[in-house]
Amino acid sequence: MAKLRLKDLRENEHMTQATFADKMDFTQQSYSRWEANLSEPKLDTLIKFADYYKVTLDYLCGRNFSTFGEMSEHEMEILEKIKKLTPQNTKEVLSFISWKLYEQERASSQNEIAE
Repeated sequence: MAKLRLKDLRENEHMTQATFADKMDFTQQSYSRWEANLSEPKLDTLIKFADYYKVTLDYLCGRNFSTFGEMSEHEMEILEKIKKLTPQNTKEVLSFISWKLYEQERASSQNEIAE
């Protein structure tokens, strides 16, 4: 039986087991057993979880460490930290990234002109 990432995903959403189970129309007892890896949900249930969390089935089932395919450790670390930010702080980080990309492109263009 695969070790599902249900607990981490649920906690990232700041929900209790009971709240999430109710939201997904499952009993808290069933959800608790799945999260504790004591029983395994059916495929359609796994798909429902993956769709809700916007992750792949591979990620949900612990087969892949990234929700976005192959990524470096630094990229995964950045994404995990961004997930924990408030919406306002996320906007500020995105603005900073946009600025850094602009600077990088500008420097690259200036280097091409100098060559």
